[in-house]
Amino acid sequence: MHAMMYCFRVVYEVKPDLLLVNGPGTCIPIVAATLVFKCLGFCRGDIVFVESFCRVKSLSLTGILLYPVVDRFFVCWKELKQKYPFCDVITTFIDDENDDANNDD
Repeated sequence: MHAMMYCFRVVYEVKPDLLLVNGPGTCIPIVAATLVFKCLGFCRGDIVFVESFCRVKSLSLTGILLYPVVDRFFVCWKELKQKYPFCDVITTFIDDENDDANNDD
């Protein structure tokens, strides 16, 4: 409960435009606080969740809880995209085109 109250104070003071969170359940209080302030119009608070790379066949408990409420949901495996159609797949964090342009071999 203390963490939830602290998160409400932080979100109220910061008024985030973007909240980027990943797998641990410790992100639930900050996401809940951001959702409340977003609904009240106090912040833009777009919420982006990135599922853990090690989740290949199923979502984490945090992912299952946040899937219906976040603005963007990213997974690292195409198998999860088949089960959860509203997510996006991240296969790499490095743009291949830029990577080739920076190679001076």
